[in-house]
Amino acid sequence: MSTPVFEQTQVTNPTYDDFTIEDLFPYEEPTDKNTRAHIVNPPMNKHIDPKQEMNPQDIVDTARLQRLELVALCGYKWVPKLNPDKLDVCPACMKIAEQLMAENGE
Repeated sequence: MSTPVFEQTQVTNPTYDDFTIEDLFPYEEPTDKNTRAHIVNPPMNKHIDPKQEMNPQDIVDTARLQRLELVALCGYKWVPKLNPDKLDVCPACMKIAEQLMAENGE
C-alpha cells in the first residue's frame, strides 16, 4: 500500500477588500416588470447611521447589508434587494429630484 503524497500549496485568506458588496450579497432579479428604482433622500434616512454623513450610495449599501428599510424622495419605503441599474427610475422621485436640483442651482 502506497502512502498518499500531498502537494503543498500556499493558502491565502481573502480579505474584505477582495470582494465587492455584489459578491457578498448578490442582487435579486425583479419579478415585476413595473418595479422602479427610487432615489434615496439622505435626510429621511438618518436611521441608517445617524453618527455620520453618508452619500446616497453608502446609505443604500448599508441598508442592503443590514436589511434596513429606506425612504425614497416620493415617500416609498423598501428594503433594497434589486439592482437599480436594471430598473426604470420612479417618475415621482425624478420630478422631486429635478425640483430640488433647480432650487439648489444645479
